[in-house]
Amino acid sequence: MAPLVRITADPARFEPLLGGGFLLSGAAGGRLEEFLQREAGIGAEYLRDRVQTLFLDGRPVDDPAAAVVADGAVVSLSAAMPGLAGAVLRRSGRYAAMRRPISHDAGREADATPSPVTVTLKLFNLIARELGPQFLARGIRIDGEALRDFLERQGRWLWREGDAAAVDGRELAPAELSRALDGRLAGVEMPFF
Repeated sequence: MAPLVRITADPARFEPLLGGGFLLSGAAGGRLEEFLQREAGIGAEYLRDRVQTLFLDGRPVDDPAAAVVADGAVVSLSAAMPGLAGAVLRRSGRYAAMRRPISHDAGREADATPSPVTVTLKLFNLIARELGPQFLARGIRIDGEALRDFLERQGRWLWREGDAAAVDGRELAPAELSRALDGRLAGVEMPFF
């Protein structure tokens, strides 16, 4: 069973962790847009207006209502990215035709028969800043090794006075958290503080 890690700290310091991805399961698969609204709790308006770049399994997606999410998929969400690359990758942008060979093709999907799925969700830049605290507050599932690596790379710079940590209800000093993880999948909760 995955250890439950509970952290009381400013969620903004953990935004980079969200770019590495966390697991999100759904009772049923289906279209990307539906999955993000139903399972991730992202509103239709936010998805349409704020999320400018979507990737499904490494391919840009123009129409999340047409793309099908399969078990094991990797979904990346970003606000507008700078420069020419950002303009080319932007959903339905004026330069979208330049990336046609690498874009996600909904026509290649088998069918959208609903079935249980677990997806890796990655949040970047403004999207991580705006949605990250909500995901962390309700809890995310993340690879324990990825969490340990993040904690070790951040080191003492991550923690502030008043921060707290616990693993399976056992309180410990936040700096000791990385040693308490054994590499298994971990559930992480960061209630707002």
